Amino acid sequence: MSLRAAGPAWLFCPADRPERFAKAAAAGRRW
Repeated sequence: MSLRAAGPAWLFCPADRPERFAKAAAAGRRW
């Protein structure tokens, strides 16, 4: 899954996986 496609996903479902949220947040800063 690309971060672009899962971008809004982790924003709306951060409680689904805290680890994914942290990774997405860190990657979001780079992207």
